[in-house]
Amino acid sequence: AIIVPAVVTNSWRLMEHRQFPMPIGTTIGLHFLEPVEPAGMEEGQLIERLEKSVREALEKLSGEETGLVQDPVVAQG
Repeated sequence: AIIVPAVVTNSWRLMEHRQFPMPIGTTIGLHFLEPVEPAGMEEGQLIERLEKSVREALEKLSGEETGLVQDPVVAQG
């Protein structure tokens, strides 16, 4: 089965206020990345490739969506 990695951005904004009340104008992003065909890959290789894909997307998207150099969620992980 093909794996489609996804990245959720700005979800930390919900947790600022314990999810309620959600601040007006809060935008959460859901980004689907390039599909990965795991056939022929070892488990470790697959995990490494998926993690790299997600990390690169988070780095790229954090500056575009938040205007920050690094999203607070990325800094923790």
